[in-house]
Amino acid sequence: VFSWLVFLLILPPKVVAHTFPNEPTPQSTEKPQAEAWTWLWH
Repeated sequence: VFSWLVFLLILPPKVVAHTFPNEPTPQSTEKPQAEAWTWLWH
C-alpha cells in the first residue's frame, strides 16, 4: 500500500510536467488541468 501511495504521489507531477512542459509551475495548475482532462476524456 505504501508503494502505491508513493507511486501515485510521484507520478502525477511528472505526467503533468511531461504533458505541459511550457508551464512555469505545473504543480500549481495540476488540479484544474486534471479536472479539465477528465472532462475532455469523458
